[in-house]
Amino acid sequence: GVDTKPWDIAAAMLILRRAGGRFDTVGGADQHARHYLGLAPGISAPAAADGLRRIAALG
Repeated sequence: GVDTKPWDIAAAMLILRRAGGRFDTVGGADQHARHYLGLAPGISAPAAADGLRRIAALG
């Protein structure tokens, strides 16, 4: 299994947000979330966000 730690994604999250992108989470706040989705500036991905929520619901 994968055991992602908060520091594994914290820098990428910061860079993405400073570049105008979006970092959505499910199951926690920011880098502590169990599931997350990074989107480039101006991109809306409702299907990807829905897929992320469905994956999170599986446990």
